[in-house]
Amino acid sequence: MSNRWVRAFLLMASITQAGPSYAGTIRALFVGIDHYQYSRTQRADALFDDLQGAVGDAGRIKAALRSIYQLNLDGPDLPRAPKCSSSNEVSITLVDGCAGRKSILEALDHEISASEPGDTILFYFAGHGSRFVDDQVFDQASGYESTILPYDARKPGAILSSDIMGRELYGIINAANARGINVVTVFDACDSGTATRDFRTDGRNRSAPSVHQKPSGAPAPPIGDGAQHQGYRVHLAASEDGEEAQEVPAPGGGSGSAGVFTSALIEALAHLPTASFADIATEAQLSVEEAGHGAQHPHAEGKLQSHLGGAAVSVSLLDATAAADGAILQGGQLSGVTVGSAYALYASTSAAVDASATPLARGQIHSVDASLATLILDTAAAKPLPARLVARETSHAFGSAVLIVRNGLPSGDGRDLVARMLGGLPFVSVAEPAQFVIGAHAAGSDGVDLYEVDGHGTVPLGSTSAPAFGIRLTDALGKLARVRALLALRSSGEPDAQTCIAARPYEECPLLTTQARHLAVNQYAQLMVTNTSDQPRFVYVLGITDDGEVVLLLPPNDGIDQALGPHQSLKRIDVQLNSPGRYRFLTIATDAPINAIALEQDSAGARDVGGCKTALERLLCSAGAGVRDLSTPRVGSWTATVVTVIAE
Repeated sequence: MSNRWVRAFLLMASITQAGPSYAGTIRALFVGIDHYQYSRTQRADALFDDLQGAVGDAGRIKAALRSIYQLNLDGPDLPRAPKCSSSNEVSITLVDGCAGRKSILEALDHEISASEPGDTILFYFAGHGSRFVDDQVFDQASGYESTILPYDARKPGAILSSDIMGRELYGIINAANARGINVVTVFDACDSGTATRDFRTDGRNRSAPSVHQKPSGAPAPPIGDGAQHQGYRVHLAASEDGEEAQEVPAPGGGSGSAGVFTSALIEALAHLPTASFADIATEAQLSVEEAGHGAQHPHAEGKLQSHLGGAAVSVSLLDATAAADGAILQGGQLSGVTVGSAYALYASTSAAVDASATPLARGQIHSVDASLATLILDTAAAKPLPARLVARETSHAFGSAVLIVRNGLPSGDGRDLVARMLGGLPFVSVAEPAQFVIGAHAAGSDGVDLYEVDGHGTVPLGSTSAPAFGIRLTDALGKLARVRALLALRSSGEPDAQTCIAARPYEECPLLTTQARHLAVNQYAQLMVTNTSDQPRFVYVLGITDDGEVVLLLPPNDGIDQALGPHQSLKRIDVQLNSPGRYRFLTIATDAPINAIALEQDSAGARDVGGCKTALERLLCSAGAGVRDLSTPRVGSWTATVVTVIAE
């Protein structure tokens, strides 16, 4: 039995197969394009060929979703000639001549308009993809903006490109998320934008070359206050940037061809219908690799712990590999892992996010470096652990780092309660000079506030007589302790990266400064990071509020950007400070990727499950190209810096 099927068996054993459950209606848009208006078939001077399996892939994925998830999708699976489109109340299918730029965007807008908060839209695209050479916005480390090619793309002599830009789609998705609508995109095209699907049976390369034309469509707009309940996004792609998505003969000996990634995805969905997107993506990745397509690496990003049609799930997890007496966690100091912290080990992401699931084993962190941690099991596991594991923290050890707190409440039962609670927290010391104060609410009610001695970061805790007061106080202090540990990350020598927040229009951006920058509330600004070293660096920017919210701003969308080149700058526009106060931006630069997502925490002290709903998340809620890798190389060198911005 292959390693992939061993893993699939373990996954099925760890997932409750009770059938898919939906938080809302699932709507879908299917697009497949084999024959292009301006391909070599139509024009001898064209720069790309038609495809042979994209239309069939759109039909196959629709048939699979109808069967596996019992969805009432439009039928038949593909429009019957001479028609090239079909639709019903929940789905639209466009192929070949019906899949022009205008038609695709209008169909996507229709599905969003018909959706309610909690609904999920699946947008599947099979066809050519490409890249736009970005010499204007610079919001991708690669220097390219990904595109997908509609039927009428690449008209000779056109001033504007008819490619559908990733930036355009991200703006549409942002707007849908703001309304509480979930959006899942599945692209079987090269680098899910770079491209082409290379048909290996005849060796022809079917790339659509990168374009230098001015792109049509505006950059993604910033997210405003939006709806109370925000949607999430997930992106599953056939290949990484710069890679080709391959076609092979159709499965079952039929005529035509089929996309390698779509075939792998259908197989994964069939075997693991209730699994998380993370587990589905992993199975598809392993299937592509096992089939001998080692040059194609499918990737996934977004809220991968959720499942199709389900509500948002966002828990801080780490990938792990089994070791002799425990496991090696793919996360270390730079991912917030500390010696003595306890973790539970699971066979799958789906099991790890399920509070009722029984872990395969439990253990404590024995040693930590910048990017890896060693976990020793508390007791021997009942069965041998699988090679691939998922780790979830169950208890955090703060080590020698302590918060120095003053109990500023007047004499009485409330002060005595707080004193007893502070005495039982190992990461808190009641002493002077204090860093934080627990005092009476300024309005004179019986409420209690936690705030810094300089007045920053007031966290309301409610009344000491409330049943949940103790939990609120402990959570708030723990959250601030983790923030203190983050802000204490420092390395010797000059920093390898700098972050700047500059007002728009884009003023001179002083990179090397310790002075706080002042911006007006709701003022648009530009966030820019620069690799100041002579070597490539992976750069991460975390936004931190005074009440302890931590959001990964760069790379956005739970992705992993490629490394910035030496002295390369990367601009992320549409930054907006939505409320007054102090914002700190922690920039970490490393020589190898880290799991920075694990550092996030929301206002409750855990990973936010809403996505783009808080003031800080709205600072930079735009999509970005990224690859979620299941392995993290060991970091050899890293630096960290902090930039402070005051919104007033």
